[in-house]
Amino acid sequence: TQAEAGVASREEDVIVWEASVRNAEDNLRRFLAVPADDPSWFAVLEPTDEANFQEREVDFATAIATALDRRPEIINARQGLRDNELSERVARNGARHSLSLDASFAPSEGDNDQRIETLFAPPTPPTLSDTNTLSDGQNWSVGMTYGYTMGNRRAKANYAIARINREKGELNVRIVEQDIRVDVRTAARAVNSGAKRVAAARANTVLQRKNIEAEQKKFENGMSTSFEVLRIQTDLSDAQLAEIRAVLDYTKAIADLERAKGTLLEARGLALGSS
Repeated sequence: TQAEAGVASREEDVIVWEASVRNAEDNLRRFLAVPADDPSWFAVLEPTDEANFQEREVDFATAIATALDRRPEIINARQGLRDNELSERVARNGARHSLSLDASFAPSEGDNDQRIETLFAPPTPPTLSDTNTLSDGQNWSVGMTYGYTMGNRRAKANYAIARINREKGELNVRIVEQDIRVDVRTAARAVNSGAKRVAAARANTVLQRKNIEAEQKKFENGMSTSFEVLRIQTDLSDAQLAEIRAVLDYTKAIADLERAKGTLLEARGLALGSS
């Protein structure tokens, strides 16, 4: 009776996991943006390969350096900082005094030599110019203009705002860099621990398989019961399932590490096309 109950329980597990497989297939179709009228919605998706375990070493420093160079978040944060620095530079120049030099040269008739000095003629800034007409009909002029807005409160306020925005941009870059470092370290640690988990799960499966072989021999010689055999078979199936989960989790950890480094597309042989 207990053996029959164990079989019924396993049949229930099969029904539950078959429904989980069908749900996973629908999620995959959704991620692939399969049209609603596509017949693949009613087809069974068969995996063409199995999850294989290939242990890989993770260099934390190299992974973090790659992420700080490739992650779109840090690229956007650094671009925002450059924009803020440029805005601050423009605002700082707007708050300063100005001095401009103007010069011109053109043919002219007649002979004229004059010097004009204007100390203050509001609203025109103070101007100093020198004009000379040579005997050969060539005219040239040179002028310097000095400008300063009285009070200049608006320019100073704009400069203060731009400086604060630049400081916020620097802080944002440091925050994003820190988040990326933690993200990469977490993902890399998951890869390392996942490899150890797979090794432990495989060792457990080997031991459970030896255990069931020994228990079956005992049962054949009348030294065990069918209940004990079923119990150890359950332990073996649990160990095998744990091994499969460990391998799948390790594969996911590898993908998450590539995502944290910003190299997920390249790792999967994909590239974004440009239109």
